Amino acid sequence: MKNVCTGFSLLFVVLSTMAQKDNFEKRLKLKVLDQSTIEDWDFGATSISCLSDGLWEHILPKSTRGTDKIILNRDELHYFLELDNVKIKTESEPIANPKHWENRFGKQIQTLTFSKPLHFLAIKDGKLVQLSVETLVGLRYATYYPYGELDVHDQTSIPIVYEQENSFDEHSPILLVSSTFLDYIDLNEAKVRWDTVAFGSEDMSGARCIIGLDFNGDGQDEVLTFHETTETYEPSEGDESITSAHSIIGLYFKNHWRRVSFWQEGPDGVEGF
Repeated sequence: MKNVCTGFSLLFVVLSTMAQKDNFEKRLKLKVLDQSTIEDWDFGATSISCLSDGLWEHILPKSTRGTDKIILNRDELHYFLELDNVKIKTESEPIANPKHWENRFGKQIQTLTFSKPLHFLAIKDGKLVQLSVETLVGLRYATYYPYGELDVHDQTSIPIVYEQENSFDEHSPILLVSSTFLDYIDLNEAKVRWDTVAFGSEDMSGARCIIGLDFNGDGQDEVLTFHETTETYEPSEGDESITSAHSIIGLYFKNHWRRVSFWQEGPDGVEGF
């Protein structure tokens, strides 16, 4: 039986042969969550993560839109292509969408076809399942408020919305994984926790969807996704209300929660670019 928490002597040999210019956290800009964020979103951990001995470098949870769209940047995509030696077989002419952000984000929106399938995990019908992608269709930049300087020095970090051929449950994170990760996890042992918590006051109501992924069934979530929707009522405006939504994803390894989603994600895009 596969077990994500054992048999790492073989895994260490595999990982030792990989020559990465930068470590996983630095290259993909995975920052440790500060205490206020952990408390605000109710992150928590009481045991050691089973993502040890470098296995965390083979998984990256990312956000989705609807039931068939994912959000990631070019650097994240290329990192996982390199892990499994997947090549980009064909690519369309790059464009900017929307066009007026070209001076800031460049032309990066493309349809990409791969030389072999790229692996990922997602929640479908309430279970964690393995899916594969052979084509990614670039749709648009994921941001909705491009403030700051007019140019971006690291355009490969800009989030892009891609459409792909699989479907999954709404709000499910997408987990980019390598074939090495799949060799050391038994999906039959993985547990999916899906809770909804309502909250509110006289002039506000809301709901928080909490999705936890526990890869070895020990009660410790290695991935936590939060989707929060709030509706605020304005008495001066009669019955009108303002609805807002935000989400965040954390990956737990080396005794810390690290943010793997863009900060913060709203209903129309990603803040901060």
